[in-house]
Amino acid sequence: LVCALSLLTVPVQAMAAPTPDSTPSPSASAPSSPGPSSEKDLEKVREQIETLYRQAAAATDAYNLAEEQTKKQSGEIVKLAKAIVDGQARIA
Repeated sequence: LVCALSLLTVPVQAMAAPTPDSTPSPSASAPSSPGPSSEKDLEKVREQIETLYRQAAAATDAYNLAEEQTKKQSGEIVKLAKAIVDGQARIA
């Protein structure tokens, strides 16, 4: 504990990190104008995203419906279990 406290009180000189080169590399530069194939690729990606959104929405709806049906069936099971217990109590 004493060693840790002594380390906290020792003055330390701060240094700045070197700045990155301000000239962009040729591989990092973006093309000046997108070509027609680039636009077609983007449109294809947009269509795929829309398809995935539709599939996700359909899956969510199916999940919500299944969850609702499960809750309803669980409630019916509880009612039936109570009815069985009541019936067994009357028989005994």
